[in-house]
Formats: sequence, C-alpha cells, structure tokens
Amino acid sequence: MSSTRTIFIENGLPILEDHASSNGHAWWVTVKFLEEEVKLSDVKLMDIVIERLQNKLFEVTQGDAMHHQQKLYVSFPADITVPMHEWFKLALEYAEQYKEDIIAGNVSIDFEYVFGLGSPGSR
Repeated sequence: MSSTRTIFIENGLPILEDHASSNGHAWWVTVKFLEEEVKLSDVKLMDIVIERLQNKLFEVTQGDAMHHQQKLYVSFPADITVPMHEWFKLALEYAEQYKEDIIAGNVSIDFEYVFGLGSPGSR
C-alpha cells in the first residue's frame, strides 16, 4: 500500500491517502476544476466535484495523481478490487466525506496546491 498527498489540508498539513497500485501504477478518478472556480468556497468546490462525479464528468488516469502533475485537478484513488465502472462510487464517497469534514471545519482545500495561489478570503 502506498500513500499520496491530496489537495486537502488539516491543521495546516497536507492529508495523505493510501492507495493500492497495480504494477507500481495507481489508478485514479480525476475531476478538473475551471480557472474561474478559484473564487468559490471550499464547500462549493466540493459540490462541483460531487456533481461532476455524479454526471460522470471525470477521467480515469493511471500513474501519478493528476493533481501532482498539473494545477486544477483533484484525483481520488480507485479501488482496483472492484470493476472499473464502479470506481467513481468510491471517489464520490471520498468527495462527500471531505465535504462533510470541510463543513465541520476540520479540513480545507489547499488553494495554493490546486490553483497555484493563496487561499482567497474567508470561507
């Protein structure tokens, strides 16, 4: 089992998630943000992620998580033990849990990491 940095922070530190890999290459369910979404709150961004996952507006990628490679992406680890067409369900569970943690004030999105700039205003 390996771990990777997420786009989320808790107590000022990046959150790491475990993921399984196949032949050394992990699989990811990846959602892209738009540049103009930088102005939105953490909760609204998670609403967008959840909506895009529900509408199947995501990519399945292999290797490094897209948020490590380019700005404007969030990737959730895929469960390689279930059929590929169900991977988005786990990503949706991750997104919903992160949204709950954001609402509870325990977690936030690392705007510098995702958008390449500091966190805008209060949330």
